[in-house]
Amino acid sequence: MPTSIDALPNELLARVFGYLDQQALSNVSQVSRSFHEISNYDFLWSEKHIWRNLSPTLFKKLDTLQNKDTELNLTWKKAYLRRALLEQGWRKDNPRLQTLASREGSVSCLKIASGDTIITGSFKGDLNLWRLSNGQHIQTLPGHFLKVHCLQVDDHVIISGSADTMIRIWSRKLNKCVNTLNENKSEVTCLFYNSRKLISGSLDGHIRVWNFSFDKIIYQTSFKYQQPIRCFSSYRSQSLLCGMSNFVLEFDVDNGKIIECYHHSNMQGTVTCIETNEEQLVVGTTDNLHVFQLESAKHVTSLEGHSNGVTCMKLDGNKLVTGSEDKTIKLWNIRSLKFVRSFSCHSWGVRSVDFSESRLVSGSFDELLSWVFPLHKETSKTLVRRDVLNHGLSRRPSSSAQSFPVGSNNCIVS
Repeated sequence: MPTSIDALPNELLARVFGYLDQQALSNVSQVSRSFHEISNYDFLWSEKHIWRNLSPTLFKKLDTLQNKDTELNLTWKKAYLRRALLEQGWRKDNPRLQTLASREGSVSCLKIASGDTIITGSFKGDLNLWRLSNGQHIQTLPGHFLKVHCLQVDDHVIISGSADTMIRIWSRKLNKCVNTLNENKSEVTCLFYNSRKLISGSLDGHIRVWNFSFDKIIYQTSFKYQQPIRCFSSYRSQSLLCGMSNFVLEFDVDNGKIIECYHHSNMQGTVTCIETNEEQLVVGTTDNLHVFQLESAKHVTSLEGHSNGVTCMKLDGNKLVTGSEDKTIKLWNIRSLKFVRSFSCHSWGVRSVDFSESRLVSGSFDELLSWVFPLHKETSKTLVRRDVLNHGLSRRPSSSAQSFPVGSNNCIVS
């Protein structure tokens, strides 16, 4: 004799199951064969991905693959469980460390690009291309004659800004410079590119907006503060955030009009880097990390952990990775605003960081390192445990540090 809930149509049961968290959904799948079938409906696990605020990049990638080729046998549940294991690996496991470059002036900035490629700018002015999967050096692109401050990359071009005041446009297909923009009168410190416009910021406080073909400046402006433009980050489609001195300005990219100013009395150091998601602005300064609400411009908290200035960061999904002059890299859960773990292997201050789903790449004056995170080694039964599926990155790992030697350094993962 079926119970009242068993008598419900599958469509209604699926609606009910949609209110369950992932742990409860895994539990009800063990009640009966019909419950197991319903709990595996793909749209339920797709919603769990959204609920956990995973990387938008991963979300789009899986959606694209599913639409492109149904024979790949990809499901949201499989992706969800794989992501859970990867997050466990980021939280708990010792990553495998690769040293890609070890020489003075190695890395001033870097980006992970499509096609299994890392692109780095050096203190000497060169760009270098590396194979992400095996750390192999692909090619050196000479062009700038002073430090490369910033990079922007898409599937077709690499854009580099340098202390030599020039912006160079490189073809990824040809691996050569195809255009040089030399209208800046001061060091180019930051770039933003969205396939429609290129925006450059410079040490003299000027912002220049270029058209799509890079042959015309749409407009240029400098704010009344006359402060160096340190960094950019996008928020709304028609506006851009820029770090200046000890505050962050949001301005309209069409006319340069200031929309909002983000500042707090606790922000005493110079802004060095900024990152945003849909709701938060994270500001790295020479003394601390600060989090703001984007809509209200309210200062939420300061994240303490680095013993020296924050130099770089990357925010994607619920992971925030920061690098510092204290030679460490730290991982944070931006949703819970909690510290997760620390990585220490550089002998100089960390200048740039980027990460993909399973790799963290970091660069300093003397080294380019790649940290490879494995899938956490759990059986299929333990996949449904609460500590794997329910907490993501919210739990802090054991405080006991584990170290392993790399060259002459001791690399500490804690």
